[in-house]
Amino acid sequence: MNETDHDAGALLHDEIAEVRAAAARWRPGDAFPLLCGDTAERYRRLVAGDGHWPRTAETRWPGVVLSVAGAGAGAGTGADAEAAARMLAAATGRPHQHLPLTALPGAVRRHADGPVAVVGLADDLAALDDWPGMFAPRLGVLTARDPAALYALVYRTLTAHAVPATRDLLVSHPFQADAREADAVGLDELEELIREPSRRLVVRSFGRECCVNLPDGVICGRSEPLMAGAAATGSAGLGRVPSCMRGGGCFRVDLEPSQRVAASDIDARTVFLHTCSSIAVGNQVFPPSANLGVGFLSGTAVAVFGAVGVHAAHLELRHEFERAQAEGLPAGDVLERMNVLGHRMHGDMGRFGLLGDPALALPTDSATAPATDDAPVTRTAPVPATRPGRGAPAADPAALERLRHWHGVVLPGLLRLRWLDVPVDERRLLDLSDRLRQVALAQFSPGTGEEGAALEAELGTVHGRTMELLVEHAHTSWWDFTDSALPALRQEASRPCDCPGCGRPTATAIRYAHRVDRGLTLRVVRCRRCGMVRQSTGGPTAPRVDCAGLAQARRGTVLEFNGTLVNPGPRPGPGAIGHAFLAGAHTGLPAGRGEPVELAAHEERAVSWQVDLTRTGARPHEHELAVFALGGKDLTVTTAWLGLLPE
Repeated sequence: MNETDHDAGALLHDEIAEVRAAAARWRPGDAFPLLCGDTAERYRRLVAGDGHWPRTAETRWPGVVLSVAGAGAGAGTGADAEAAARMLAAATGRPHQHLPLTALPGAVRRHADGPVAVVGLADDLAALDDWPGMFAPRLGVLTARDPAALYALVYRTLTAHAVPATRDLLVSHPFQADAREADAVGLDELEELIREPSRRLVVRSFGRECCVNLPDGVICGRSEPLMAGAAATGSAGLGRVPSCMRGGGCFRVDLEPSQRVAASDIDARTVFLHTCSSIAVGNQVFPPSANLGVGFLSGTAVAVFGAVGVHAAHLELRHEFERAQAEGLPAGDVLERMNVLGHRMHGDMGRFGLLGDPALALPTDSATAPATDDAPVTRTAPVPATRPGRGAPAADPAALERLRHWHGVVLPGLLRLRWLDVPVDERRLLDLSDRLRQVALAQFSPGTGEEGAALEAELGTVHGRTMELLVEHAHTSWWDFTDSALPALRQEASRPCDCPGCGRPTATAIRYAHRVDRGLTLRVVRCRRCGMVRQSTGGPTAPRVDCAGLAQARRGTVLEFNGTLVNPGPRPGPGAIGHAFLAGAHTGLPAGRGEPVELAAHEERAVSWQVDLTRTGARPHEHELAVFALGGKDLTVTTAWLGLLPE
């Protein structure tokens, strides 16, 4: 025990058993028991530079505190979560329940009308298989990677107002709409700013579960040295693991080790991460030790707001966060307001989550963002059916039906793919459309069979050419099927479903309609754990390639990537399939392949690609693989991952 802290608001202990014993006796106003370590030391530097630790005070907060037992069977299972939660509940006048993990969803639902604080270690909560905030609108998770950090988080929550910080910081990627007003747009500027604590940090950029990307660096979720734990990743049965935990260093091959800042080293009381998958507890795909949101809680943060899963960002969502905080609302109420607006703007791709206590109110004096008027939403009008022609000369009905399909469905549908950043040979498609009209008119005159056959033969090569362009584009860029079109899409419907990738009931099937091109519909399956699993411009009968969500292979080998080509529909015809590693040209992965196929009605057949990894310079890491199927007007993209292992 550290006697120098005996008369202060916190008491440091050297052994976890001492902390547990002190926690069992603890009452509001007593010195709060903490375990010596990095997390306590960070907070000491922030609030106790003169040797004084702030005391907790008894108060009354609304809601309930729930703690979860660990997955083990020992008598001490969940002891630290239970002890930390009991002190949190006692200090804030809330009831406390300690539950087995399997009972948590039901308990959350029973208390969903108020703020629900869930307390547990990140490794234990990982077994939930979904984000618990799906069951209550004002839920927050207080979690950490180890008991020392969990006790420290509860203490910071109870003494949050003692943090001497008045600065608000905005970090924005140069591509974001608010980059001009940002305090930092790169790591070089951020490093200068984070030397002093901040009251609020807003980060708007491109990210993933383990980090935030900036042009010249990353904010990393890991608190330990980058290569720590890499030795434990030598087997092929890993599942989803980032490259740094495979022994391959950071997935950003363009960066030096000095261009990484650990989230735990940034002193910010409240953090808003407007980046994809920044809240991933229960719905995580990477180990908790790499989790970005949990990384901030390993530092000095008490509340981390962020996106749950793949997210459609909009500047107005940041403004809503700032307005709600300026009103002094509890964190759970801030979250609820953000989710109401996020769902109204982007449906299921506008969901936010909270790491921290939802009953904690942190008022600020920041000016609110200007109000904005939302554009009215216009419903898509039904397209009237074309009236049949009258008095037309006889023509081959089968030929006319094929021409109608190509002219009215296939060619316009392929041109619509441009909305989704799919490259097409536009000049050739328009030329074929002109020729098709001429051949169609000639159907009512004798002697036109050869012209029609020649045109149909050329039309049959369109899908193969489109697939070649798409595979090349995906290989040479960070192509995203929906990213460029999201602002112009309106969610029309959604329903929960099982994820085709992980099999868990954590996915949502969403249907979007384009606000401008009413003929364009997009259907996606988005998993809160796996991200975008499948995206298609067609319905249930669209061709697709079914494949495993994760393939493991070592550098220096040839991977045989297998799938099943499925054409559920009744229409046969030409099509194409292909695959590409996104930005593979930049990460050192081999180019993909596209090939034309002839689709039979109601067909299923095996397909296979040889992926040569013998000469790859890519780092051991998770690499995203897009698997394409194109038939008629419909393009379907299935997401798979290559877990690349060292030789």
